[in-house]
Amino acid sequence: MDEVTLYNLYSSASASGHRAKMEANEYALALMVEHLKYEHNMNRRDIHRRLKVPMKTIKAILDVTNDEN
Repeated sequence: MDEVTLYNLYSSASASGHRAKMEANEYALALMVEHLKYEHNMNRRDIHRRLKVPMKTIKAILDVTNDEN
């Protein structure tokens, strides 16, 4: 295996690991937003203050969960 192929394999593995980490963080955030909304009856503004997440992100998460129900 030459050096270029090895570098490309390393880069693709690193990128896939980074993407997996980002997706796990997004999933955890979605779970937390849903939990605060439905289990603790918090409104969007309170969730925004608690998690320091943009309102449009919270709205997008809650709109997706409402569409699924």
